[in-house]
Amino acid sequence: AEGDPLFQGDTIETGPGAAIGVVFLDDTTFSLGAEGQVVLDEMIYDPGTETGVFHANMVQGVFSFVSGQIAKTAPDGMTVTTPVAIIGIRGTKLVGKAAPEGSENTFTMLPETNAQGVQTVGEVIVAANNSNAPPVVLNSIGATVQMTSSFAPPPPVVVFSQAQIQQSFGSAVLNILPPSPAAGPAGEG
Repeated sequence: AEGDPLFQGDTIETGPGAAIGVVFLDDTTFSLGAEGQVVLDEMIYDPGTETGVFHANMVQGVFSFVSGQIAKTAPDGMTVTTPVAIIGIRGTKLVGKAAPEGSENTFTMLPETNAQGVQTVGEVIVAANNSNAPPVVLNSIGATVQMTSSFAPPPPVVVFSQAQIQQSFGSAVLNILPPSPAAGPAGEG
């Protein structure tokens, strides 16, 4: 329910037609679309030093992340694992679709817009779970990688148009990100 606390090890699931938006203590925002599931493997954050770690296991569904302080201060501090990939988030906005091995998993970079309306794009590193192949880097608006196997190297990066992004992820997950934590009282999480 709205306002319920989340803890390390919790699983978030959404049913048909449902969606959820979450703000974490480090100001990371996360959204999960219909029939999705994510496990919060590890979330440790020290607001005094603005450091910590965040590791989530995205089991299935359409999701988006806007990284907070952890990803901005620790290059390896924030990872999202899907059935086929490990995503190192380095301060950015990412939308994705996680699916079982053999099904298409898609990850796309989106721009972040700050309070002054300026758009920036960070970087994510995408590697196959069970392959020693080099990862791919997504660091431009619309940069996308689509993978179906955790045993094969990631394919080359392609750039999705806004129409392709809408078609791939729908408007639901793009529109349910919670409001920026900077707008709320200090200490909320």
